[in-house]
Amino acid sequence: MKNNNWFFGILLSLLLSCNSSNVEKKTIETYVFEEYSNNAPKIVCELEVDVEKTGQCLLFDSLGNVLSSTMWNLGKQHGSYKTFYSSGVLKEHSMFIEGEATGKSRHYYDDGLLKVEANMVNGKLNGKMEVYFDNGLLMQESFSVDNQRVGEFKEYHKNGSVKEISYRKLETLDSSFIQFYSNSQKSVEGQFSNGQQIGTWIYYDTTGVEEKRITF
Repeated sequence: MKNNNWFFGILLSLLLSCNSSNVEKKTIETYVFEEYSNNAPKIVCELEVDVEKTGQCLLFDSLGNVLSSTMWNLGKQHGSYKTFYSSGVLKEHSMFIEGEATGKSRHYYDDGLLKVEANMVNGKLNGKMEVYFDNGLLMQESFSVDNQRVGEFKEYHKNGSVKEISYRKLETLDSSFIQFYSNSQKSVEGQFSNGQQIGTWIYYDTTGVEEKRITF
């Protein structure tokens, strides 16, 4: 590890999201932890001196583009975490508390449109998650408890029409199940119990005419 205070220290300071107006003055040093074969810095951190890893670290590509920004507090990831496309467009933004992702986590397409929005608690999916197509329309919406999907699950076609409505009990399909064609006509309907198809399932063609029935 070598101490370095050149212009990457200035760049790092501009990207700092923490409040620099603290009453108590802290000694901060800039460090380069890795370099590429062209001597360009790979990991640059601004850390408090004589304190277990506390501050901000940036990951660069070999051309100097910022790929990620991570905040640390006493050796644990804590605060804002961001990743970027090489173009500089935000790719992901999450918050961490003492090493665990907590709160809203958002992922983006390379044009800046929202791709995924989820709620995290102690590093696990908890609450609603929405996934979007690259045209901005909703692709999926679900609800999770400790990384397990529960309750209603909806999936959509890229034109915005509903593709599937189903229900889950701890990731396992349970209760009614319906799928639709992109023209909104029903394609199949039936029932699940603990992940197994039960009862009579009905299948339709694209015009809504029943094609067959299968009993399980």
